[in-house]
Amino acid sequence: MERDVRELDDRIATMIRDAAEPGGTVTGQLEELNAQRLALTSQIADLAQQAEIARLGVPRVAAGTIVIDPARVVTDALTTAAIMNVAVGLVLGLGLGLAVAAVLTVTQDRPVLRSDIAAQLGSSVILQTTGRARVSRVRRWVSRRADRERRRAVATLARLIRHSPGQVSLIEIGCPRVVASLALDLAGELAVDRPVTVVDDLPGGVIRSAGKDPEPGVRVVQLAERAVAEASSLDGGCEVRIGVGSARPGATWMNCRRLGADALLVVRAGHASALELHTVARHLERSGVSRLGIVLVDPDPRDRTDGTLWGDLHRLLDDRVDLPTQADAAPPGAATQNGARRVELT
Repeated sequence: MERDVRELDDRIATMIRDAAEPGGTVTGQLEELNAQRLALTSQIADLAQQAEIARLGVPRVAAGTIVIDPARVVTDALTTAAIMNVAVGLVLGLGLGLAVAAVLTVTQDRPVLRSDIAAQLGSSVILQTTGRARVSRVRRWVSRRADRERRRAVATLARLIRHSPGQVSLIEIGCPRVVASLALDLAGELAVDRPVTVVDDLPGGVIRSAGKDPEPGVRVVQLAERAVAEASSLDGGCEVRIGVGSARPGATWMNCRRLGADALLVVRAGHASALELHTVARHLERSGVSRLGIVLVDPDPRDRTDGTLWGDLHRLLDDRVDLPTQADAAPPGAATQNGARRVELT
């Protein structure tokens, strides 16, 4: 700005010198240059005042300043930065690894494979079904497949318990709505031959809120002494009784025997931990309730294990299924070789 003022001074002096010569005149440009010089001079004065104010504050700031480390040339900045980055990475990796390990510990403790569930409960997986609700119309074929699996499971269970001498119970582990729907479907299948009484011990009245009306010949009662006694007296005690209960934490295990001496365990894959499944098996054994088998709900499609305990399966076949033999099919008087009976399975 001072340089601009000096240039204006030179131009003004030149114009005044030209005006002093004979025949020279003062033009309006001289007044314009004087106005510009005045404005620049005023701005220079303002800036000088601001600089003076700042200069007076510098000693005050410097008086309260403490220099900890003097200025020096740093030669190992790259090495220090690399070491710091590696240390931060190790700490973050350790934290992430611990988080993943904690999640895997919680999830892997919940058996999903058929073989693991069968081993913890001490019974074979005899059926599997789906517990998913109705899907949209776009995937209607999935719903039809689920319905076919449900009907096949109901028909198989009906054949298993149709000629049962006592009451059979369905014990759910993580799928109360599925077991409620399954019990109503099973009761409707068995009601073709004899009256059926469904004894409900599920929390919250899940069977009544399942959205299904019982089939003709099916009665739903609560697990109470008076209600069960009344149900047992119907039709001279010839009806089929299906007890429906839960093995949730805090369940009343003394009711398991009242629901039925034989139990079918309806288990959702990956719901309960191995300790919970083992506890259920121990409680049923101490209560004197025999396990007919496991109905697995929503199995993992990648599961290729069998889930069969062969000793348990043979016991189930011997107790529940009448196998035709060659001796039984032979006419009277016919003898088998060496008195042996050949079993033919079709």
